[in-house]
Amino acid sequence: MRQLETFTATNEGIEPVPLQFVLRGVAGGRSAMPLLVNRTDRTALVFRGVVKAGGELIVRANDDGTLGAELDGKDVSDRMYSTRSFQAGPGRPELVLDEDPRAVMLQRGANQCWLISLAHYDDPGLGAAMFGMAAEELHQGVFGDGRWDTAVFYQDPVAGLDAWWVERTPASFRFEVPAGAVTRQSGWRRDPQQDRTDLFRLMQETVGSLRGAAVAGEVRAMCLQESQSAMDRVAVLAPVHTTEEASSGEDRVSAFGARFDETARDRGRYE
Repeated sequence: MRQLETFTATNEGIEPVPLQFVLRGVAGGRSAMPLLVNRTDRTALVFRGVVKAGGELIVRANDDGTLGAELDGKDVSDRMYSTRSFQAGPGRPELVLDEDPRAVMLQRGANQCWLISLAHYDDPGLGAAMFGMAAEELHQGVFGDGRWDTAVFYQDPVAGLDAWWVERTPASFRFEVPAGAVTRQSGWRRDPQQDRTDLFRLMQETVGSLRGAAVAGEVRAMCLQESQSAMDRVAVLAPVHTTEEASSGEDRVSAFGARFDETARDRGRYE
C-alpha cells in the first residue's frame, strides 16, 4: 500500500469486531509511524516506530479486549496508541487518546480504511513519513483518473498489509463433504467434473430451502490436500544503518519580505 491508499473491509456479522493485521516493511524503504484509520467510525491506531524492510508488525485483539502488538517477535504494545475520534486535515482538533491502546473497529457493513505514515517529534522518520495530517480528499492519483488539486502522483509503497477479522452470526451450520470420497458410476456421463459441480449445487440449494430465517447454511466440498502452517523469520546479523534524508537548503538567505516594483521575484517572499 502507498500513502493515502484506502481499502474497504466489509463486516457481514451482527456486531462490530476488531480489525487485526500484519504490516510488513517493503523492500528498499522503511514503514515509519504507520497510522491505520477506519474513516467510517473514526477509530485509529498508530505505531510509534519504524518497521524496516522485511520486518513484521503483528497486531492482534486478545479475548479480554486488550491489544497485543509484536515487532519481529518482540512485544511493542507500549508503543501503540489509539483514538475513537480521529479527524483528518489541517487545523483538526487535538486528538483524544485512549487510556490503553485499543484496536480499530469494523462496524456492520462496509468500512473504508486508510493508511498513512504520520511523523512524531523525537522519532526517526525523515524521508519516510508526512509532517502534516493530510485531508481526506487527498488520494493516490491514477493516470486518466483523479483531480489535479486532490491527487498525489506518484508515491512508492510504504508497507504491505494483510488484515483479517472474525465475524459473528446469530446461527450457522456447515456440511463438509469429503469430495474425494464421492462415488460416481463409471461411464454414466461424459463430464465427471460437471457431475460433481451439479451435485454440490443441488446440495447447497437443498440446504438453502430448508434452513431457518437468519440462519447461515453452507455445503462445502473438502478436497484432499496436505497442509502445514509455518512462520518464517529472518535475523540480520550485521547492523542495518539508516540515514534520514532531508533538504540541504540553499547557499544564501532570501529576503524575508518584498516590495512591489522594487524586490526581484527570486529574492523575496510575498505574504
